[in-house]
Amino acid sequence: MIRKKIATLLAALIVFGNVLLPVPVYAADQNDFEVNPFAQADLFRRQRQSGMLANRDAFNGQTDGELKTAEAKTSAGEKKKAIAAGQSYLVQFNGGSSLQAIENVLQGEDYQLIGSSENRLFQLTTSDIGAFRKKAAGLLEYLEKDQSRQAKQVANDYFYDEQWALPMVNAPAAWDISTGSSGADTVYVAVIDSGVDRSHPDLDNANIQSGWDYIGASACAGDYFGHGTSVTGIIAAETNNGEGMAGVCWNVAIVPLQIVDRSGYIALSDMISAIYDAVDAGCKVINLSMGRRIFRRRGRSDPVCNRQRLHCCCFRREFLRFRL
Repeated sequence: MIRKKIATLLAALIVFGNVLLPVPVYAADQNDFEVNPFAQADLFRRQRQSGMLANRDAFNGQTDGELKTAEAKTSAGEKKKAIAAGQSYLVQFNGGSSLQAIENVLQGEDYQLIGSSENRLFQLTTSDIGAFRKKAAGLLEYLEKDQSRQAKQVANDYFYDEQWALPMVNAPAAWDISTGSSGADTVYVAVIDSGVDRSHPDLDNANIQSGWDYIGASACAGDYFGHGTSVTGIIAAETNNGEGMAGVCWNVAIVPLQIVDRSGYIALSDMISAIYDAVDAGCKVINLSMGRRIFRRRGRSDPVCNRQRLHCCCFRREFLRFRL
């Protein structure tokens, strides 16, 4: 009888315990939260990244038109207004600053962590940057205004690019050596752009992962602007299928990181967040196709690009830069 009562009590504790205290996907040591006040943000970021490289077959049936009817999150709109008003900043705390000291300075401020907390990089929205500078005296490495970018319009003609570049880069000879790998050897390519339309006839069977939408704060479901779909097609359009165009890489996995809104607007802070997320999620190649110089400060991209063997390609008409 006593054993039955104990068993019943344990069962009740398990059931009600799971209801009242749901177990997170990632278990975090309690000490992490005591030492690092940003551990909860790091935890959410790891959870997000675990889904970024997952295949999103569920989205293949969704049209780009359906996506455009969805409302963007207000947070993205507020950031856009703050950048226009000169009230959005990139704040880099120095390496000697403790995370607890940084958290004390940021208390009561409107901020967002960029990358992991070990980077000590934040996006800050404030109308009184002078007061913040005083409060953070001795802790700052640099502080500069967040900026906007504008994606370029692309034509929607079916054979718009005419693919003159493939022979120039000796793609056919490269295909004789390898057309890519699958499984454990899959190469993940982050396309930091306006998303991707999975319903496009030359992408509907491509290996496109979940990615992330930094405007809507959810998995990337489509393409607000069209530019990202064009870039993705150049990289990984279904090839050797007798229709459409040929992608440069037949067997790669595309990770769409959506930072461009419906008007082509881009926040620099979102771009930097996407770069950090791509690296930490395991992408080996990053494609950025932007209209202006990306980093104002010399070497800004060095720490993230040098953390592992990463290929970063940044292109515009004035220059082509590769950082290995």
